[in-house]
Amino acid sequence: MISILNWTYIFGSCTNNLKTPIIFFKPTIEILNLLHVNNNKLWITINDTGNSLYDGKSFFGVVDKSNIPYPCLSDMSSCQQIYTITFMDYCAPFELPKENGYFTINKTVKNSNCYN
Repeated sequence: MISILNWTYIFGSCTNNLKTPIIFFKPTIEILNLLHVNNNKLWITINDTGNSLYDGKSFFGVVDKSNIPYPCLSDMSSCQQIYTITFMDYCAPFELPKENGYFTINKTVKNSNCYN
């Protein structure tokens, strides 16, 4: 389980210019290795957000390094790069979840319905 640190969105999902969800997280070594093999794409399942649009559902996403710094307080040696997952097959209205929740990784990358 990987904790979701925050949620936001961008415009431009599929053909309807909908809000596309983006989640922020700290990657594990396993995730970094999968990103290398899967060309920065992951298929994840989200839980514990308190929102039925996301809980128990799987999403295909593209992973990038975040340009938003994560607070490291006074010890910069413990800072870790934050990554984002942009949901690429999310074709429904964005709704901010009640809780950030967490995600698990589905080992196989799924083909997206909205993007190739």
